[in-house]
Amino acid sequence: MLEALPHVKVDPDQLKDLPSIVGTDNKKIIITQLVQKHLVKHKEGKEFDKADYYAHPNQYETKFAEEYLEHIHFLINGVYWESKYPRIISINEIREAVI
Repeated sequence: MLEALPHVKVDPDQLKDLPSIVGTDNKKIIITQLVQKHLVKHKEGKEFDKADYYAHPNQYETKFAEEYLEHIHFLINGVYWESKYPRIISINEIREAVI
């Protein structure tokens, strides 16, 4: 549905550079898709490995708020989640973002 509107698709890592990508054209929706490697990081700083994440989710923590939240105004969350995985964002992180 969003793609029926004027939009620009960007890689999540490009969100920090939106002004240079979009310029003065602020009438377009910016669409990006975050996957596991954008949402979590290994607690010991190891490189993200999807198979390891699924096997050992307790060794990962969220990085969504610290790396992406300030660039997002509207989030459509379609991510599968269950309690063994780290939450993508906490209530406190949401509160801090809207203040």
